[in-house]
Amino acid sequence: RSDDNGSTWTEPLDAESGLLTDKSHGGTPHNPALFDDRIWMAVSGKGLMSVPQNADLLSASSWAGPSASANTNDSPLGNDLVITEAQIVASPTTGVVVMPKIDGLPFTVLIRASGIDSVSDPAMTDWVMMPGAEKKFGAGYDPVAMKFWVLSNPVLPAHANHPEQGPQLIRNTAALLTSEDLVRWDVRQIFLYSPNVDHEAFQYLNFDIDGDDMVVVSRTAFDITPLGLFPPPRGHESNMITFHRIPDFRNAIPRHYLILSEGSVLRYERTQYGDAPLGKFILGSSFEGLPLDHVTGLDDRGDSTVLVLEARGRVLRFDLAGNFLEVVDGLPALFDKEALYVSQPPEVERTWTADTSGDWTDIGSWYYWNRPDTATEIAVFGSAAAGLGIVGIDDEYTVRGLRFSGATGYEIAGGGGLRIEASSGPGSITVEAGLNKIDADVHLAGIVYASVADDAELFLAAGLTMTDGAMVNLSGAGRLAVAESFDMGSGWLMVDGSGTLSIARNTACQIGAGTIQLELPEGAELSVGKVYPLISGAANLNATFGTVLLPDPGPGKAWDQSRLYIDGTVKVVGI
Repeated sequence: RSDDNGSTWTEPLDAESGLLTDKSHGGTPHNPALFDDRIWMAVSGKGLMSVPQNADLLSASSWAGPSASANTNDSPLGNDLVITEAQIVASPTTGVVVMPKIDGLPFTVLIRASGIDSVSDPAMTDWVMMPGAEKKFGAGYDPVAMKFWVLSNPVLPAHANHPEQGPQLIRNTAALLTSEDLVRWDVRQIFLYSPNVDHEAFQYLNFDIDGDDMVVVSRTAFDITPLGLFPPPRGHESNMITFHRIPDFRNAIPRHYLILSEGSVLRYERTQYGDAPLGKFILGSSFEGLPLDHVTGLDDRGDSTVLVLEARGRVLRFDLAGNFLEVVDGLPALFDKEALYVSQPPEVERTWTADTSGDWTDIGSWYYWNRPDTATEIAVFGSAAAGLGIVGIDDEYTVRGLRFSGATGYEIAGGGGLRIEASSGPGSITVEAGLNKIDADVHLAGIVYASVADDAELFLAAGLTMTDGAMVNLSGAGRLAVAESFDMGSGWLMVDGSGTLSIARNTACQIGAGTIQLELPEGAELSVGKVYPLISGAANLNATFGTVLLPDPGPGKAWDQSRLYIDGTVKVVGI
């Protein structure tokens, strides 16, 4: 304890003056958690101790613990992991949780308090991917935003596979991360970066909240010598303590710009020191049948897209994540910009960026490390894949929607599954291009708008399940196909006369409690002899819908449903 602002301190000589335990254990600087009228401290990487807030903190008898360490063997990441330097956080929904680093891997493990001096062994679902978590990070809970915040050192792709230093020693990038549940982490902003990956670092970051700002302390390695003659031997060996401020941190967003470099378009992020290189902006290499030519200019039209001028004269339009949208004709040649500031994609969109195969769970395969895994987010599969994009999925994920726009198509396959359900408003499945396939369980809940463009396809190879009360509004002239199983429950399938759901042979169908409805565009004329498709592959249903709803055909006309379960059509006939 210090009574004079840190000029002098008490000495921990015995159990009444601050010598809390004579046991040997590791530790690391961290903020305590204040929760349930107690102060909670992490011990080593896998334990904790606590004390009542109004107790004599220098008396060992006031403290409960240290606890035994949690058992972290038989984890999904393997055994004999080096798990150390834990932080401790707490909230009303999570309780008290110890969060250590895992040496060499961008993961942490959630070790939950089971008592004032005990912890539970982590479950398989408690092993959490977090950018930069192979190094010590700072963590805390913000009751204003009701979110957790972390300061960590993610490894940029530009510095991956360093020839001399593993990821646990690459600390030249400092980032702000956030989560609502400690499981799903999003990178909000890179606030410090140095290109000197070997000798400079911003590390052991920790913070406090000062109103709307976050104030940060860093154990910093920094070359302050003239002409860089005597830098620190490596980033780990710090020579400074530096202080930083992230203004309005709850609303922090990245500041990105694009720049031309040797015919390519590169993305950078402005930070409080150097500009962080984020790699190529353009996702993909071939657009409308032609490879990307030497880029000579950049521009925009204020419509949240980026225009790129090729040396051959083509103008290509991209969204803010770098997905190709279209070749644009008839634009004036005003592409004299070699750099362009760009805003961020819509916050609900999460874009796949891997150009080959990858796993849904790998946050490095998504734009800016942010994986879609909540009912507020749309997973976007655009132009990144050089050929057929293969996405492995071995866990269950809920998303608000899916959008496929890559010409080469994507295949999502594995032992996991997808649930399309929006936390508010409707969910969506949008297929704009390509032959796409999901070979994993797909569940639809709530209201889902599904559209498949002409010449595009989405094949649900492992089946489709609609939760009770789900409503699917299907449109578009493309193909949405289901195999293996189709379970409507008491759901509702609405079609507009242009697109249909296609049922493959030998599909196990449960549709007896479901409703199929034809909802035509306003003003559509129901003329005698007009045929409307409701479902494709109707002969494969082997069952009948509980309810078939058709619009009023008007006076002197009626519906002929005799072929509904033969070829899936209904017809307007005269009476």
